[in-house]
Amino acid sequence: MTPPKIKCPKCNSNESVEFRGKRYLMYPAGCLMIIGPFVSIIHQATTPIDYECTKCELRFGKRSTVAKVTMCAMILFLLYVISTTFFNTPNPF
Repeated sequence: MTPPKIKCPKCNSNESVEFRGKRYLMYPAGCLMIIGPFVSIIHQATTPIDYECTKCELRFGKRSTVAKVTMCAMILFLLYVISTTFFNTPNPF
């Protein structure tokens, strides 16, 4: 599967940008046991994808739309948990 053409933020060239892969590697088994598989899957889904422009030698990362939506959902969920835990608000559900 070929990644879509990405423009370089510095020189605006889309022909010299090369795909470099995910920024972070997969978790070792010990980390999966500590943080849980659900959290690690969400974290891996939201990690940026690295690209490199061969023209201006800039390395940059981009997140997909799914990753951005997932990050927003995680932040909203954490705000909900914090507000119901520490501010003693009633549960709306």
